[in-house]
Amino acid sequence: MPGVEVDFGAGPRQIASSTRVLNLGGGDSSLAPAEGPVDWSQLDKLPACITVEWSGAERGIVDALATHPNIRFLYWNEASGDIDLTTTRLGTVRLDGARLRHTFASLLVAKNVSPKVIQARMGHASITETMDTYGHLYPESEEVTRSAIDDALGASEIGSVGKLMTREQSA
Repeated sequence: MPGVEVDFGAGPRQIASSTRVLNLGGGDSSLAPAEGPVDWSQLDKLPACITVEWSGAERGIVDALATHPNIRFLYWNEASGDIDLTTTRLGTVRLDGARLRHTFASLLVAKNVSPKVIQARMGHASITETMDTYGHLYPESEEVTRSAIDDALGASEIGSVGKLMTREQSA
């Protein structure tokens, strides 16, 4: 397996030219510098690379992926901010970061997605975990219930249900 020297900015390293998964995600053995510019032209030396693992700020990775259509998979830890990957040819993207996860779940709640679907998307073991984490994002259930009944009964024609009472309460 012939090697190739690459230097993404953290110093020259020898790696296999047949490398399919490139870990630029940080740590002591990272090929990319922890901060500052990254020399994305080094991807040209790795034509077999189809997966990139990245961590942290964007630092040019989106443009690099756009110019390397052979890279089809991106695993991005601690992603943040607005990320537009529409210029890439990625087939699979996994973005991870607490703010992104919370934003994603918030958008699903705002679109009235079922909590069970959110549980599955977030990878929670139970619906209790999902509701304990994101339950505060749901509107007050009494108002939602009242609105649902008003909508179902055509409140505009018969007036709002308001507070529901049992027979005993109304007597």
